[in-house]
Amino acid sequence: MALSTPDADALSAATLAARIHAGDHAAENELVLRYRRGLVLLLQRWTGDRALAEDLAQEALLIA
Repeated sequence: MALSTPDADALSAATLAARIHAGDHAAENELVLRYRRGLVLLLQRWTGDRALAEDLAQEALLIA
């Protein structure tokens, strides 16, 4: 498994964003798979409520 670097992560995120902008639905799914867990954990920490964190994450990912 290759280690990622900040530059590689930024390039990967930029590539993912470009694919989503181009209408690639698989890239949309990849975005959710890549960022949902961390987003939920962060939101749960901020809100103290798992259900609310799940709802907020869903809304944020729909907007993204």
